[in-house]
Amino acid sequence: MSVVKSILLMFAILPVLSSGLFLNTKCDVDVWPSEKRDPAVRVFEVPQECNNGTFRWDYPQKTVHLKFLNHYRRQMSVCIRDGMLGDIFTVRDITHTLGMPMVIGEKESCTLKYHEAITLRIDAPETLYYVGSILYHVYEE
Repeated sequence: MSVVKSILLMFAILPVLSSGLFLNTKCDVDVWPSEKRDPAVRVFEVPQECNNGTFRWDYPQKTVHLKFLNHYRRQMSVCIRDGMLGDIFTVRDITHTLGMPMVIGEKESCTLKYHEAITLRIDAPETLYYVGSILYHVYEE
């Protein structure tokens, strides 16, 4: 293959890969701005069978509640860490009360252990960003 064809192929594939079409799984939560008026809080559920994934928010505004289901009532906690610009978000465990902000960095920051669904409140920054993401991991006992 010639160098020119290789470069053209690279530029044809790059937008598809960067959009995340081939990178997402059913355990990844993607939040996009909607054309209709968004409510102040949007709720997204993570399927029970998901133990890890990515929360990705394009053009983040307002607040998202990310609910981790626990139908089997196992004791579990949810841990998060920075994916890409994840530290722009303010994340709190609101399962029982509005908790202190969780630290988003290279190391995991975890919720308390619960026997019920866990809900994280994710607030967008005041400044508009293109995208931010957080990696999550669910630990069950």
